[in-house]
Amino acid sequence: MKRGQLIILTIILTSCWIVDNDKTVDKSIVDLNRQVLQKQIDNMRGVLRESTELVNQEYVTEDLEILTGLVNEIPKLKPNYEEFAKHLPGFQGKEYHLPEQNRSIEVGFDLTVTGDIYYGGYGNFVISILHYKQDILLVNINMYFTGQGHEFIRDVIIDHINFPIKCSSYGVYYTQTFDKNIKKYQALNIFPLRLTPTSDDYLETELAYYETMSNPTHFLKWGRSCGDGGGPTIGKTTIDSLTKSDNYKLVEDILYSPSVVGRIYAMQALERWDWNGEHSLTEKTKETIQKIKNLDVPFSVCDGCFVETMTFKQLAERKPWIDTRNWTKIK
Repeated sequence: MKRGQLIILTIILTSCWIVDNDKTVDKSIVDLNRQVLQKQIDNMRGVLRESTELVNQEYVTEDLEILTGLVNEIPKLKPNYEEFAKHLPGFQGKEYHLPEQNRSIEVGFDLTVTGDIYYGGYGNFVISILHYKQDILLVNINMYFTGQGHEFIRDVIIDHINFPIKCSSYGVYYTQTFDKNIKKYQALNIFPLRLTPTSDDYLETELAYYETMSNPTHFLKWGRSCGDGGGPTIGKTTIDSLTKSDNYKLVEDILYSPSVVGRIYAMQALERWDWNGEHSLTEKTKETIQKIKNLDVPFSVCDGCFVETMTFKQLAERKPWIDTRNWTKIK
């Protein structure tokens, strides 16, 4: 297995344990029982026999130290951007290391996502913050695993930490919201922002869909097909699944999220339901959709092998069918 190679895997819904929220982070977590860990590694050698390298215990330990250190540090910081930057040097002016992305990305409605990446053993740690000016609303740590055997490595990480994380096909992620700043932003009536699902009854697979579509750090592309093979984008396959299952509430939650492309996919699904008479949109939802259409925020549009950056208005001029305001004359 190679270090430092960032592979964001196609979303394959998986299950994992959510650890008790009441537990506190203890530095001793990283002092692993090496015999237990080595036994786990030995048991998995049959699965990993096609790999050029077996799982490296030191790499796993390094990942645990980074993840534990980050999660232990963040709650101590004031939810203020300048304060945050003092303690995490990646936010002091270095470029954002994700391919073709700037370190700060405008997501509309006076909200900005800023981030950086830390390289570990098998994991790459993308730390992103959503902020309104200096007020931090959300901090997200995505740990992406690399190479063959990533699911086993992820499970080892989960076994040796005791703070609440969630699981995805690409690794694990940890999210912390700052309610005081969120309420402060919502009181401005700029945008009816939601950072968590409105229902406690969503299934684990539905929550995975929500995380994919609502997290602005995933840098989704809008489009029906993408790449040489012309396969559908992750956003399209996800929204299609939610549409087929008639999951109106979850799609509406995505509409109010900070994800630029996730909002557009949600907007299309909601308007299609309304147009076909399957669901009626509330006035609040209609007003929110109009605000999204008027945004002058660029996003990535994928059309086969070509990827362009444009605003919704530019996209609607190119592809009129995307906007229900044009449907009468198109149909």
